Amino acid sequence: MCLDSKPLVKQDDSLVKTAPSLFDWLSLLALTALWGTSFLFNEIALRSFPPSVMVAGRLIIAALMLAMVLRYSDVLASQQRQNRWSLLIMALLGTILPFFLTAWAQQHIDSAITGILMAMMPLFVMSLAHTFIPGERVSLQRIIGFGCGFLGVVCVIGPDSFNTTGDNREILSIAAVLLAALSYAVNSIYTRRLKPGHPIVTAYRVMLLGAVIAIPPAALDASAVTIQPTFIAVVAIGVLGLLCTGLASVLYFRLVQGPGPIFLSLVNYLIPVWAVFAGALILDETLNRLAYVGLALILTGIAVSEFGRRVYRPSQRGRVTRDAVHTGTVATEDA
Repeated sequence: MCLDSKPLVKQDDSLVKTAPSLFDWLSLLALTALWGTSFLFNEIALRSFPPSVMVAGRLIIAALMLAMVLRYSDVLASQQRQNRWSLLIMALLGTILPFFLTAWAQQHIDSAITGILMAMMPLFVMSLAHTFIPGERVSLQRIIGFGCGFLGVVCVIGPDSFNTTGDNREILSIAAVLLAALSYAVNSIYTRRLKPGHPIVTAYRVMLLGAVIAIPPAALDASAVTIQPTFIAVVAIGVLGLLCTGLASVLYFRLVQGPGPIFLSLVNYLIPVWAVFAGALILDETLNRLAYVGLALILTGIAVSEFGRRVYRPSQRGRVTRDAVHTGTVATEDA
């Protein structure tokens, strides 16, 4: 075995993927719980508020919550200024566009089919990361693992969820959710390519800018709130803002800057599992055998795509290592 060193060209240490730690996996599970319940709270809030008002409300609450956290810490003072255009892109792709598209779509399609369609995000991320993130290459193992995970999502939620009435609004809603999944995927890749900052600071700046952008459309739609909002709908927006947006955004930026967007995208396979099994535990809903088969497929897919690569690596040629970043060389191995 010989090592062949080549000059490293424009390689950023922040782009080198780090192996997921136990805390990363716990953060991923926490993010699953937060995002997995957001569909439920969306449906509750939409009973009293139009999508634009709901989106603005959750972003304003998230920004205020993160501002309070930063108020009693010295993190913000030690952070460098971030490019406003970068923050604007993250606010649009990571909050405004997907939040509104998903909320609008849930007025016409069930949350079950929304969960299935959002499970397309890992496939979008895998394709984009192959081109834009060093070290994140599409392999046969990842294709098998992600395909297995997607099939598992369909089994958990149930193939019958694909049944629609043929209404044009349903078709447009399906397209909207797919666009939201693509928006999340592009945002995770874009965020990964930026210089890493403190997750709370980045989350606060993105949420604040998102809230500023969301307020004008919400003001125009405020007249659509024709009835007295229910208490549960107001609580739903509060939970969406504090937990499903504020806290979740901190976990999101931490994971995308650490293990990377492909690891983070696994959350979209776990969310349907959380939703279905939480319903069984909390609401005493009945699970069929297909749900357990789906769970097994999802876990198998995650194991193949994440853990399998560490055991079997058919080719190391062109692999960028962290040592190479610091030494200014790229090490390639030839057997």
